[in-house]
Amino acid sequence: MSNNAVLDNILTRRSCRAYTDRPVSKEDLDTILKAAIYAPSGMSRQSWQFTVIRKKENIQELAKVVRETLNRPESYNFYDPDVIILASNEKDNTNGLADCACAMENMFLMAQELGIGSCWINQLKEICDEPQVRAELKKFGVPDNHIVWGIVDLGYAAQEPVCKEKNENVAADLSGLLEGKLVLAELLEEQKGYVDALKTWIAYAHCYDKLMFGTDWPLANYGDYIGFTKAVIPEKHWDNVFYRNAKRIYSL
Repeated sequence: MSNNAVLDNILTRRSCRAYTDRPVSKEDLDTILKAAIYAPSGMSRQSWQFTVIRKKENIQELAKVVRETLNRPESYNFYDPDVIILASNEKDNTNGLADCACAMENMFLMAQELGIGSCWINQLKEICDEPQVRAELKKFGVPDNHIVWGIVDLGYAAQEPVCKEKNENVAADLSGLLEGKLVLAELLEEQKGYVDALKTWIAYAHCYDKLMFGTDWPLANYGDYIGFTKAVIPEKHWDNVFYRNAKRIYSL
């Protein structure tokens, strides 16, 4: 644990897949929804909708339709939560999934702060326009032009959720590279020339911009960056700094 309350909340959040019968209060539910509303959205369009379903029979009615549509086993029931919130957005909003994901994470973290369990249910996003599913969503007030990008399960945990080991080897610290230390110094010596070292620097910059910002530089395609980078950087450096992650993402 740290001395940072926000970080501690993030580090202790878990997905819950078993709930008690204890109801979530309206006050806590309103607080969770407020956290969702204050999430960021692309261009601040805020075109999302958060549809709350509280009655158990209604939750299980929706679960039944999803279960039958996807041919899931009889045990499929959204883990039988006390409340579900459908996070939906307009079909033509290219940021719809990202917007809903941000809002859902806010809800998960707010629920964690309130001692309430939560879980992301994601099956609806690909079947919203199946006639039987759309008819069910319509009954709950989900607009016809919306995709339900996720369902937020809410309830009090019946057991302590298990913490799976986290892969912390996915963050790139570029400070040494960007300040011209370590990597560049080694390459300057190994390449025995300013021109080759400069090429190497540019190749690293290409990978960095593409990986971190999605920026397209004026080479034909990203494969050119990869080939160029591998040609001018000694193999022992391929696993250094952020390039380790570029290898994973682009299957070098």
